[in-house]
Amino acid sequence: MANKPTRTERELQALIMQQVRNRPECRNIQGVAITRTTQLAPRFPNWDCAFSLNGSGVVPPSAPEIAQILRNEFDLAAA
Repeated sequence: MANKPTRTERELQALIMQQVRNRPECRNIQGVAITRTTQLAPRFPNWDCAFSLNGSGVVPPSAPEIAQILRNEFDLAAA
């Protein structure tokens, strides 16, 4: 199986935030942090993310769903 295309941390942040901003339920999301994880196999993601909120509340379910779609599509580029 071929490796997934790679994106930098900033590119992944921009992709996630671009899609999050299109969702009204995600209006309290202020930013996203990308972290590298151990990749068990090429088909598994090598990154994860955490959302920061403006004020209190919980991250809407659609935000992690957006991130999961992008994790399945892109790998985090080597530093």
